[in-house]
Amino acid sequence: SQLMKPGPLNWAFETEPEPHLQGRKLYCPRGRVIGGSSSINGMVFVRGHRSDFDHWAARGAAGWSYDAVLPYFKRLENYSGASAYRGKGGPVHVRRPTIEHPLDQAFLLAGQELGHAACADFNGAEQEGFGVYDQTIARGERVSSASAYLAPIANRPNLSIVTGARAMGIHLEGLRALGVDVLTAGRKLLIRARREIILCAGAIQSPHLLQLSGIGDADRLRSAGIVARHHLPGVGCNLKNHPDTFVQYRSREPVSLEPWSRMPAMALAGAQWLMTRRGVVASNNWHPGAFLKTKSGLVAPDVQFMLSLFATKPGTFGLQPWHGFQLHAGVQKPLSAGSVEARSSDPAEAPRIVFNYLQAPEDRVVARDALKLARAIMRAPPFDRFRGEETWPGPGVQSDQDIDDWLRGHLDTAYHPTSTCRMGDPNDAMAVVDPACRVIGVERLRVVDASIMPDIVNANPHAATVMIAEKAADLILDVAQPDSTVSPHRHDYD
Repeated sequence: SQLMKPGPLNWAFETEPEPHLQGRKLYCPRGRVIGGSSSINGMVFVRGHRSDFDHWAARGAAGWSYDAVLPYFKRLENYSGASAYRGKGGPVHVRRPTIEHPLDQAFLLAGQELGHAACADFNGAEQEGFGVYDQTIARGERVSSASAYLAPIANRPNLSIVTGARAMGIHLEGLRALGVDVLTAGRKLLIRARREIILCAGAIQSPHLLQLSGIGDADRLRSAGIVARHHLPGVGCNLKNHPDTFVQYRSREPVSLEPWSRMPAMALAGAQWLMTRRGVVASNNWHPGAFLKTKSGLVAPDVQFMLSLFATKPGTFGLQPWHGFQLHAGVQKPLSAGSVEARSSDPAEAPRIVFNYLQAPEDRVVARDALKLARAIMRAPPFDRFRGEETWPGPGVQSDQDIDDWLRGHLDTAYHPTSTCRMGDPNDAMAVVDPACRVIGVERLRVVDASIMPDIVNANPHAATVMIAEKAADLILDVAQPDSTVSPHRHDYD
């Protein structure tokens, strides 16, 4: 959580006053480091539901159905249990933690008590149920996109990694991308591309850089003082992000991780990690969770649950100074969509961001039902020995109206922005890139990151983002796409 706080490794954006959340501004951290947000995220590895990708294909992203993307999910990972659904030998090390903590065990038992299914693998044949999250952790260390993909080839003569530079925009000649304008050491440079430019700045900064380059909705660009060079109205629209809420309890037994955040336990944990690469700091401590449906008849779960072994001060990353625990509940398929818009032609000025949470009444209903489900889980008998006072939202929030009012005042974000450069059919007026990730109407320019997701996945979006990069690599190289029934080839870095 330290990396998620404002600091030198984080762009630390903030939304505009959210219109359906009592004008509150929400925090929007983004990685300001090699590896991007994969270098600061929670290291939870879950792909999404099969229907997510089939929906992408149905919306115009031809070739991005579940059967089409499964080989890339398999290709990217190095997982101990290779199977028809899981891969081995890829660059991203993925592990399954063992469930040893009594609160983690109580959570899984609570699922059984309430009659929910057990899910053997959230990344396998079925996502619904209670199970254990995979982690992008190897030998007690984070596996970011940088450590997985860049580190092994950092000495290649045809690779230059430049840090301390700010991208100013895409340098266009007509509707042809020639290079990237950058500011480094106080100097403006044009880095020319021999073939193509691949924009991978993420769901906030990829649309912002396109807009700074004059690519976007022409009227909005002009109002920001930017010369419109290519009218592409979908740029910066369709911002999707998982709304998050949680229920929090004091613990009747001293079992939470709160003491590990203070000395001397913190020093002991650090020493254990240095000597063994094991212990509290060798894990993200997000172990069990669940994907559940708030009503029958849904194709896929619509709420994700994640158990936290400590209690945070609401609205912050700081810990409560007492033993506690909390269960997070995220709305997985929000209908509400926000936007990212350049404020001006100045690349150093942060864009205007609006998540627009709860704009759709259906999202409010799902968030309310998710909170009720979270309470039901935490009130199940396996938690009886641990569960003390409910400190958040608290016993005074019970009726539907109480919950709705509380959500407007306290609903937060899961930090999962996507879909601001939506992929779709080139004839779709609001699509930004085509199914080959090429910016529609602009030559030699592609976008490859979470911004091109047609809709947000039913999961933490990191795994799907890496899959997008894997598939895009084949599209860029114009090589045959593997069939889902064929074992994908291993990476060759030579």
